Parts: sequence; structure tokens; C-alpha cells
Amino acid sequence: MSDHQSWENPGIAEVSGYEGSWRDRGLPEPRQAGRSWIELAGAAASAIAWPVFQNATSGPDAFTRIRADQADLILFGLVATLALPTVLLLLEIAAGLASRRSARLFHGVALGLLFGLVCAQAADGAGLDGPWPTLVWIASASTIALLWLKTEFVRTMAVIFGLALPVTLVSFWFVGPGAAVMAGEPSAGPGTRGTGGPPMVMLIFDEFPLAALENRQGRIDASLFPNFAALARQSDWYANARSAADETVGAVPAMLTGRQPDSSQTPPASHNYPDNLFTVLADAGYEVRAEEQVTDLCPHDICPDRGSRGSRLARIGRNGLEFGSLRPSAITDAIDRRLAPVATGSLRVQTEWSRLFREELEPRPGSFDMLHLLLPHVPWTMLPDGRSYENPYLDGVIISPGKGDGAWVGRRNQVDSSFQRFMLQARFIDDEIGRLIAKLKRRGVWKETMLVVVADHGASFAAGSSRRLLTEGNSGWILPVPLFVKAPGQVRGGAVERSFSTAGLAALILKELKIEGPETIPGEKEARIPTEGTVTALSTIHGVMELPESEVRARFDAAREYRNETFAGDNLFAIGGRPGLLGRPARRAGLRPLGISTEYPWPVAEVDTGAAGLPVYVSGVIPGGDCPDSMALAVNARITATTRPWLEDGTCRFAVVVNPDDLRDGLNRLSAYSVE
Repeated sequence: MSDHQSWENPGIAEVSGYEGSWRDRGLPEPRQAGRSWIELAGAAASAIAWPVFQNATSGPDAFTRIRADQADLILFGLVATLALPTVLLLLEIAAGLASRRSARLFHGVALGLLFGLVCAQAADGAGLDGPWPTLVWIASASTIALLWLKTEFVRTMAVIFGLALPVTLVSFWFVGPGAAVMAGEPSAGPGTRGTGGPPMVMLIFDEFPLAALENRQGRIDASLFPNFAALARQSDWYANARSAADETVGAVPAMLTGRQPDSSQTPPASHNYPDNLFTVLADAGYEVRAEEQVTDLCPHDICPDRGSRGSRLARIGRNGLEFGSLRPSAITDAIDRRLAPVATGSLRVQTEWSRLFREELEPRPGSFDMLHLLLPHVPWTMLPDGRSYENPYLDGVIISPGKGDGAWVGRRNQVDSSFQRFMLQARFIDDEIGRLIAKLKRRGVWKETMLVVVADHGASFAAGSSRRLLTEGNSGWILPVPLFVKAPGQVRGGAVERSFSTAGLAALILKELKIEGPETIPGEKEARIPTEGTVTALSTIHGVMELPESEVRARFDAAREYRNETFAGDNLFAIGGRPGLLGRPARRAGLRPLGISTEYPWPVAEVDTGAAGLPVYVSGVIPGGDCPDSMALAVNARITATTRPWLEDGTCRFAVVVNPDDLRDGLNRLSAYSVE
């Protein structure tokens, strides 16, 4: 009997391949080693690379947020698909040095574990939880390993599954968000045809409904937002501006290219939008400095990425691991911890983005500076002075297929608690506007600078509606957005009453700068919306929608009234009404004490008023069946906030941010009162 036939299982020799002089040295024959690698690569691609790639590309902005380039995707794809099977093959060869049986067993177990992981992921997807996915993994891994060792059919199928490697790579590189990156970028053009023009500064805010700014008279609320009110007096305030889409991936490209989006799945990359404000101004001689946090419309030869390649690769890896069902979790968690310091090296909190943009701003003739700031976008954790506090991410919001991503399912009182946090964060934006304008005036360039302040889309705070995704019912919250355009040389302005789509913003800017844009950027007049006309906007859940402008105005009026009812008296800490109570000693207010059970760190909190974070978010329950219409909270026996409780599953709950000015260093005591 030959040496091959002395093995327990016929055919295994051909798989593990220890033959001739290679076998004598304890090494596999090269052809058979290649087969082993193909089998391992196919299994690893199916079990590891595929779910990582799927998670890393979940969303049209997956790579534009990172500003990834072709080299990033090529490197990540190769490492994710080739590294593990290569390491496993080397371990198999090392096992073969001990015995052929050890190599054979290692190979079968490795394939079993990888293909078993695919089965476990399928169990996760089917809704099995607890120990079941792990049990499925163990059972399927054992079965597959045994079948590979015993049957030629399974060994043949393992080779065929090697095709998963090229399929996975091609899908990652050339399908979905990766396609826009691999297609390359348009050239910046000669960049010398013009000599620039007046300095220009552009700020794009995120999730900012116009209704939050206006008082009942339809003017900017100067009490809560003095800097926006001042800007409205010195610029053209488009009081009826309408967003072109309900998500950044459609809204920002629309305002920078003039192209009304027709799909929310188009990656917001320069390859898909080659003619945009950045390329046109660069071609006109402008020096462009753009800080995009979601889109990647400015070609990299115009706006070089400040981050490192290692940071971008680490961010792709973390995105790929975040939502996967890879096992064992201890290993993936360890990898994530290793990637985190590298990935976060180029990330900043939004306050830091804003501060650095303002400090580095040096407007001069021929300069164009743009910042897309992800504020007052969730999470709402910021006080007007920039300090932070901890609170639930989106209290009262759940994912509801019937109402879209992020539907308000709580009662109005619960939604108002979140609305308060949003408004406090919006106040920070107002202060940032004031600081920016003050710097332009200090440098003596305010008059000649063109300043554009706009929001990409709004957000709804109406109970029962989708918070973010456009529907007919919430159009008054989502579509009307702040838009201020201060032209070069302009010192006085006012409200522009005509309705205007933000898809016309690029053309409007070029018109004010006296720059002729390409034919692909429609004229500013085309973005004007007649009072009896229709508003065209992209909804993530309904596609392109056409809504009567009169209906949008009516729904906006209702949203503005909602805002002014919630914050009566222009006080953000009196969402329960009775703003006159704030600041009064509790014992003199004539209110009935209320027993409450609070969540950490109240009812007695240790406070450092000089810290960057303060314990101003107070939440809890009112036990005993007592659920008043309104309640007041006092810090150190002085009324600091009012709020309205709500019933949730039979429990009376409350949540409110108290005034940070009422805190003192050391111990602070909280008390509650019923407001009849």
C-alpha cells in the first residue's frame, strides 16, 4: 500500500498535499497548498469579509464621511480578504510539520469554524438571540468539519466556495458607495482662468427647522436668538426657503450643485456631482477650504484630506465591525479597541470643529471657506455656552416601519422634553454665529465678505410624526429651513418673502459673485417657487414628492405656533408653563410639594460649576398615582424649571433640563412641586 493509501480517508492526501520532497520536509506540495489557501480564502470571505464589507458600506455616505480614496478601498479590501486565510495557511503548514494528520485536522476545523460562523450569522438574522446563535455555530462548525474530513463532495464544494473571494471584493469595490470612489474624481480644472473675487464664508447647519427660530409674528426671535436676528437685518433672509431633501446626502449636493436629487442612495461624492460650487469657484481662481463631514463634493486635489490613511482605514474597519454578528465577540471587541485610537485621531466633537474653523478663518479676496457643522443635529447634549450634559439619545423615539426612521411615539409632553434639549443646542449655534461675525468685523472684512448661512433640512417635533423623514404631515417642520445670504458690500437687508428652493443656492451665490457657472448648474430663477406652485423635495421613504406650497406654508405656521406654545415667555426652562415662577424661592411660591423618585445623580448631586459637563438633566417618576398637569423643580430651594409629566405604561414620568446658572459648587439638592 502506498503512503497516500495509508491515510485514513481516501482523497485527503490530494487536499493536504504532502508529496515527494515537499512531504519529506514536512511541507505541502505548492499546488495543494494553493488549493488549501483558496478554500480558506473563500470561507473567510463569506464569514468575515462579507459582513464587514456590508456594514462598512451601509449608507450612501459610508465613504464620503471618511473622504476615502481609491487606495483606501483597495488596501482595506485586500487586507480584509487576504490576511486571515494567509495566516491560517501558515498555521496549517506549521501543524503539518508535526504530522500530516494534524495539518488535515487543522484545515477541517478552520473551515468548519468559518462556515459555521456564516450559519450563526444567519441565525442572528432570523431573530434567534441568547445562546442560540452560538449553539448554531458550534453545531454547524462540528458538522461541516466532519463532513469535509469524510466526504469528497464537501471538499469539492469548499474549493467552489473560493469564488466568494473575488465576488466579495468586486462587490465591495464596484457596487454601492464603493463605486463612486473607485470611479475616481473629476479634475480640478486649470484653476487660473479667474483671479478670485470677494471673500466668501459659508456655514451649513444640520437638522435645523426654521420654526425653531421664529416668534408668533413671523420674525426671528431676538430674545432667544439675537445673533440670527441681527444677521436677518444685515442680509437677505429667505423667510420661505425650502430644503430640497430630508437627508444630508441629498440636501447638501442639491444646494451646492443645483441638481434636484432623485434618489437618497446616490453617494454624495464629487464623481457623481462633478460640477459643483467648489469646482466652479476653484476654476474661477478661488482658494477653497471646505470642511465636509458627510459629503465629499470637493475633489481632493482642491481640498486635501487632513487625516491620515491609517485613520481612514481604521474608521472603515470600525464601521465594518460595529453592527456585525462576528464571533467571538471578545476578539472583535479587542480589534475595535485597537482601531479606536487610530480612527478617532482625525475626529473632533462639533464644538471643536466650530472653534477651529473660526480660529483658522482668514478671509481675503479669492478665499472660500465652508463648514458643514453637524449641529443642532442629535445628540442634544449641549448647553448654550458649549458645556455638555448626559441624557438619553432620543427619548420618545423608536424605529417604526409605518412612520419612518425615528418616529415620535411618546406623548407631546415627552417630545417637548427633547424639544427643549434641541433648543438649548440651537442657542449654542446662535452664539457661534455671533462669534463668527465679530471676527469678520475685527479683521475689517465684514462689509466685503459674502456670508451664507443655511441648514440642509429640518426636523419635526410633533408627537406622532417622523422626526426626520419627510411626509406630507411633517413638511412644515422638515422643508422650511433658515437661509441668510449677505452679498459682498451689503450692510442692510430684510426678509425675502418669495419661496425659494435651496437647490438654487449655488446659482444664487455665483450670481452675487458675478461668476458664470456651467450649464449644469441651473439659474437662480428656476429655484423660485410661486405661492400657488409646488415644492419638489426628496423624501427618503416616499421618493420625490411634490407638495403644494400653500400647504407647506400652512403646516409651517402650525409648527411655529407649536414652538411658541411650548416656550411661552421665551424661556427654555419653562416647558411646563408659568415662566414667572423661575428664580423664586420655592417656599414663597405657594406650591404643593411633590414626592418624586429621580435617576442618577439626583436628588442630591455633587457639582463642579467650572467643569465641562454638568448634571443638569433631571428625570424620574412620580410614584403613587399622582401625575399633575405641570410640575416645578427647585434646586437649593429656588425654582429652576417647569415641565409637564406624561404617562408611560401606567407610570408618571418626567424629564427636563434645569438652568445651569442655579447650580452651585458642592452639594445641590433637588425638590419638586405640583403646579396647579
